[in-house]
Amino acid sequence: MFYCANKDDIIKTITSLIEEPNILFEDLQAVWSALNEYSQTPLSPQKSFDFPDALIADKARRVIEKWDTEYEGNYTFDQAALHLQGNKSL
Repeated sequence: MFYCANKDDIIKTITSLIEEPNILFEDLQAVWSALNEYSQTPLSPQKSFDFPDALIADKARRVIEKWDTEYEGNYTFDQAALHLQGNKSL
């Protein structure tokens, strides 16, 4: 990780940002959902995707839902991110 933060540090930081009343998110539900998925995934070489991977996948699902169209998934080269719901290999 670029800033040498471990998974617990990232979870605490994002949770603190969510709890801060002066910070607004474009899609708070997407952030919560991504944080939940990220925090519940065990640390292992095969499943250690990053929070941004979870947020991108969740945000894409939510946008497609708003467009009222079928979600076909996200394509990724990241093997760990393939464990996220809807992500597919190219």
